[in-house]
Amino acid sequence: LTPGARRAVARQTTGNGIKQSGEVRFIVGAKPVVTSPEEGGTVHTDTPTFTGTATPNSAVEVLVDGEVVCTATADATGAFACTPATPLQAGGRTVVARSTGSTSEEVHFTVGPFDRDGDGIIDGTVLSGGGCAAAPAGLWLVAAAAWLARRRRR
Repeated sequence: LTPGARRAVARQTTGNGIKQSGEVRFIVGAKPVVTSPEEGGTVHTDTPTFTGTATPNSAVEVLVDGEVVCTATADATGAFACTPATPLQAGGRTVVARSTGSTSEEVHFTVGPFDRDGDGIIDGTVLSGGGCAAAPAGLWLVAAAAWLARRRRR
């Protein structure tokens, strides 16, 4: 069945004609989709925010490696987001979302290396190659000689 509101009616044929039972109304939910992190992506935090879509206003569970790490309620458009309270271990992980009896496709991603201070630079990265220290050693001699030559002309 396609997602949306549905109704079911049971009918029984007897010798006197057709008898109808009560009507049952139900909603067929949309299969949830994890949109972040992306397939094959890397998150540089151990508490990433998981986002996706599901049936509007439905409860959503997010599972990493088979364990529920956070829950959310999809909004009126079906969007959901949640962040685990317990940090994830670094390494390869698999995430799915579960809602209204359906489970999303698996998304494989990597946790770490980390940028714990949020400056956009991976923790432990040694920065080099900029400023005066990046100039070749011979350039210093040329610059010093030019400076001395200018001073002597004055």
